[in-house]
Order: sequence, then structure tokens, then C-alpha cells
Amino acid sequence: DKATGEISKRKTVEGFKPFERLPWKKPVDDVAPYESESQLWNDIKHYLYEHIDLIKGYDVLTAWIFASWIPEKWHAVPYLFFYGPAGSGKTWALEVLASIGFRPLMSASATLSTIFRVIDVYRPTMFLDETGVYIRKQRSEIMNLLNAGYRRDFPAMRSEDTKNGYVVKFYDCFGFKALAGTKAFVQTLKSRCIIFNMSKATRKIETTIDNEKANGLQRKLLMWRFKMLSKKEKLEAPEILTGRLRELFNPLIMVAPAQAKNSIIAEAKKIEEITAEEEQTSDEAMGFRAVYAIPKDNPKRKIT
Repeated sequence: DKATGEISKRKTVEGFKPFERLPWKKPVDDVAPYESESQLWNDIKHYLYEHIDLIKGYDVLTAWIFASWIPEKWHAVPYLFFYGPAGSGKTWALEVLASIGFRPLMSASATLSTIFRVIDVYRPTMFLDETGVYIRKQRSEIMNLLNAGYRRDFPAMRSEDTKNGYVVKFYDCFGFKALAGTKAFVQTLKSRCIIFNMSKATRKIETTIDNEKANGLQRKLLMWRFKMLSKKEKLEAPEILTGRLRELFNPLIMVAPAQAKNSIIAEAKKIEEITAEEEQTSDEAMGFRAVYAIPKDNPKRKIT
């Protein structure tokens, strides 16, 4: 109840028509109370640490999980990209995130036309494995899906064959997505992703999902979702980052407790530094500086 902030449970809601069938494994069947938001944060972070071996980035992953449960709050959202060779834990990382995610939908073989329709209808959190397959076979389509899907009100356009000939259709592909693959993306897609370079685990981690534990966390996250959506006040966006990084990291910073915000900001700043270094050493940047350095009194000077 947005007027009072109170949460009540009802078996039926007037005017609500549930989907006859859901594409994800099992919907969350109930809500569960939690001690505090700080404790729930720690529980989610510990769950991720138990299952995924990373050098760093657990606060980023935890914030991503929380932010994905309230997609209605965001104008733009970050993608995750787990990148590495076979056997490095990429697919497992997707499975772990999906086990506590909001409307989690895993896909490694669906056609892109199906994925467009599923996202448009069900608004899931999408987990795409083996993205290299899509890049090889339908490069322009995966680019269209991912480029359009990170920002709200930016629909993807597709030309589809119908009985009346080819028609242009629009699909709302906005939403959180986590990807895994052995091949790096082009720069336009990399700029929409928070990248995790994966390698074989160096410590003992859980290799199976405890469904009861995962479902318990999902019930608590569902309660947290309802509380967040019922709040009258808006989440305040920090004025720390700029450009694309601000779009990607602000949702994560805004849902994080005080003790985790600095860690997430530090990750964003590191990406900002790496991006600046890459731009300075790119072929385009070097070419521009060479042209700019040509003396005005020697316009015929060659550039090699």
C-alpha cells in the first residue's frame, strides 16, 4: 500500500490476470521476513562467495542481484559478462545468479527471435550462455537486442516475414542480463557490461545449488522488492560518476548499504581508468593526435 507503506498478503487481487505458464523454472511462492536490509545483503553476498570464486567484485554482484529485483526503478541497467576459457566457471556463475534472481530465465540454445518475444512479454532477468554462438550466427540481431535492452524506452526493431510480407516490429527488450562467453564483445557492447574475467577456482566452492536455501533467499528478496516499490520517496542518484558508467553503476550504488558503496564506486573508478587508457592507445586516438600534430606550414607531411 503506497499510501501507508503497509504490506498485506492476499490470495487474489482484483483485475490481476497471471500468466498461464511461466518460462522460468519456478515462481517464488511466498514472501519471508528478514532481520534487516544489512543482514539480507550479507546473506546474499555470502551465498555468492560460497558458490563463485572471484578475485574481487562480490559487492558488485550482490548489488546487481538486489537492483534486478526492482527493474521498475531504473532508467538504465548494467549487464554482467563472464568472460574466460572453457572450464573457468562462466556458466556456473550464471546458474548461481539465476538461482536467486528475479524471474530468472537461462538460455543457451534459444533462437534470438524467441528471446526477443520472451523478454517483451515476460520481462525476465535474462541469462545468456555461450554468447559466441549468437555472435557468429546472428551478429546483427544480438547487437540489436543488447544495445537496445540496457536502457528504458529504447525498443529494438526487427524486420519479420509475415503473410502480408515483411513488416517492422518493435520489442521492448529492457532489463537486466547476464552473459557468458569465450569471445570478447565489440566495444559498443563492452561499454554496457561489467566484465568479470574468469579462471578455474583456486579455493573450495559449492558446486551444487541448495534449492531450499536459494528459495529462502528469493522469498526475502521478494519481500524487499515489495517494500522498495511501496516507498514514497525516490532513490537518490549519487553525483559521482559520469556518462555510461553513471548509467551502469548508479543502480548498484543506490541499493547498496553504506559499507558496500565505496567498494562499488572503486570498481567503477577502476573501469573508468582502464577505459581512458584504452582510448588513449587506440588506433583512432593515435591517428587523431598524429593529424593534429601536423605543422600548418607542412600540410603535405605523410602519416605512417
